[in-house]
Amino acid sequence: MTDIELGAFTRRAALQGGATDGELRSPRLANPFHGVRTRVAPVTHLERTLAYRPRLRPGQFFSHLTAAELWSVPLPSARPEVDPIHVSAFAPRRPPRTRGVIGHVLQPCHVSVVRRYGLPVSDAAATWISLGTLLPDRDLLAAADHLLLVPRYQEETDPRPHAVLADLRERLDGYHGPGRRRLDAVLRLVSTSAASRKETWLRSLILEAGLPTPEVNAEIRDGGRLIAIGDLVFRRWKVLAEYDGRQHQTSDAQYARDRERSLALQLAGWIQVVVRADGLGRERARTISEIRAALMAHGWRP
Repeated sequence: MTDIELGAFTRRAALQGGATDGELRSPRLANPFHGVRTRVAPVTHLERTLAYRPRLRPGQFFSHLTAAELWSVPLPSARPEVDPIHVSAFAPRRPPRTRGVIGHVLQPCHVSVVRRYGLPVSDAAATWISLGTLLPDRDLLAAADHLLLVPRYQEETDPRPHAVLADLRERLDGYHGPGRRRLDAVLRLVSTSAASRKETWLRSLILEAGLPTPEVNAEIRDGGRLIAIGDLVFRRWKVLAEYDGRQHQTSDAQYARDRERSLALQLAGWIQVVVRADGLGRERARTISEIRAALMAHGWRP
């Protein structure tokens, strides 16, 4: 959604354009921020960010969790009333102080401002650093994986990666603020191949349990023939662990493709461990137990 679709404008601009106070108090207009009106009420974090655009002052830019949204980082969902947008300014400029907004003062030596979807936003590396005190470790790792992802197929409209590992390391080396140790620990576990937040969560569980480090989104071949691209591949032991977020098969054709793939893996001697949503939460101990058992069945020893 764009700000044109929201119809966002400032009260001041509307009055200067000839609107009356009565018209601006119309129940047909939403009032997401002080001094801002929209013709469509913003609901998502991104929509509220776009609604705030007319209120941005020179030198201000979006940062922290709002910048993460603009970089399409996978984040935990939050209700609008407890999900303020983040706006920063470089010292000595002052950040905004208004409802629904958290303002920050940052040093220009730590952040570069770039354009993302036409909006001023902190660069990808600085955005990740800013998440160090705002996200749990697993989501912090998923954020880094997302920014570092080198996809198998590029999208012309959004080239990847958004950052490279050297960017994150260099920025972290110059950072001595809150969350520094957590960021450093997480950075040691990143991947440039993880394609989803849940894949990262599964890899994190595996590493925390002391199991071998798997290849991420790796090709599996049998006699030179590609039979699968596996989420987490323990190639030495021919074990494949995968997250499957689908609760139901979407079509007979998809079911047939999945069955053919699973059979090809079995015939090539692979053990496939499929993990569903509960396997990353309340059933995570069972998930690790199953992966450990599969590895040991093929010769791995702790």
